[in-house]
Amino acid sequence: MDGKLFEVPTEQRPRPSGGRWRVVTRHILSLCCVILLACFLRHTLLNAWEQFHRLQTDAHIRLHLHWGWSVAAAAMYVVGVLPAGWFWHRVLRDLGQETGLIRAMRAYMIGHLGKYVPGKLWVVVLRVGLVSGPGVQPTMAGAAVFVETLTMMAVGALLSALYLIFAWQGHGELLAVAVGIACVAGILTLPPIFKPILRIVARRNSRPEVLNAVERLGFRTLWQGWGGMLILWACFGISLWMTLRVIGLDRLPFWAPLPAMIASAAMATVSGFVIILLPGGLGVREFVLVALLAPYLKGALAGSEFSDHAELMAVLAACLLRIEWLLAEVIAALLLWLCIGQRRDRGAEPPSPEDLRVERVSRESVAQATLPTNSL
Repeated sequence: MDGKLFEVPTEQRPRPSGGRWRVVTRHILSLCCVILLACFLRHTLLNAWEQFHRLQTDAHIRLHLHWGWSVAAAAMYVVGVLPAGWFWHRVLRDLGQETGLIRAMRAYMIGHLGKYVPGKLWVVVLRVGLVSGPGVQPTMAGAAVFVETLTMMAVGALLSALYLIFAWQGHGELLAVAVGIACVAGILTLPPIFKPILRIVARRNSRPEVLNAVERLGFRTLWQGWGGMLILWACFGISLWMTLRVIGLDRLPFWAPLPAMIASAAMATVSGFVIILLPGGLGVREFVLVALLAPYLKGALAGSEFSDHAELMAVLAACLLRIEWLLAEVIAALLLWLCIGQRRDRGAEPPSPEDLRVERVSRESVAQATLPTNSL
């Protein structure tokens, strides 16, 4: 019998590395990211809450808030985000990235909080960092983020432009901005424009499988994204309508103001995305929302006790909407981080085909190395 029977194969021997220090460094950086993000979230939330109370004090009014509608508005916002997360996962799959829907949704929702850090680059960093792993290339994950974001902006800007055209209220500047964003964002997501960029990235990283997968990213995926984004903006508009009910505007019907709600929420959110230096578009989103919402409320509230406070009610709704959406994002992100994260750590995420192939080859090599050799 050969003496190599109990020899550990070379690839199985422990090798010295700086893996422990890399893990420690990664945890320290993650903790710093969480602290930084928490500071910006707290600052944004306190600013919105203080402004909400200050406006009531200055106007000498005291609103009776209906918190049930506020919870419903926050829940509707989370429902609206789901189609965007699904579309991001769909783009990832079309680009040949192997990841589960739950894992992608977790990364998408947690990454949503990155927009509250100035520069909004943290959205990409968080999503890519949380979804990267076996079967997912960070470059392709980042490209999918831009496809999803640009599609969302294009659809939202287009809906806003159509509303401003057919319900003209003298907002020529906003109409020009909406048309410009819809054209630029829409063109950049067209497969004939976006696919050559991905081909260059795939060749530079020497990934032929990704190069082949890029060809699957076509107009079918784009139209599905547009359908998902229409649902997203509809849910955001309903969330805004529910927020108006929170502050006591019970006379507003549902279907009639829905186009105005959708267009106002879409244009305000898209404008906040464009101003990348402000955390979450703070200030810009509220300004645009009030500019579109106040003229509608002035006509809708005519003859009511709030007829002289239409602009103030629009400002209050904008501040309250900021609070509702922020808290909804934080709660959803925490639940996904704690619940789904623990499941993933226990192996709930199924291994990719590449992982199974590597594991099979490793087992076969170990078996061959440990077989006894017969001496002749």
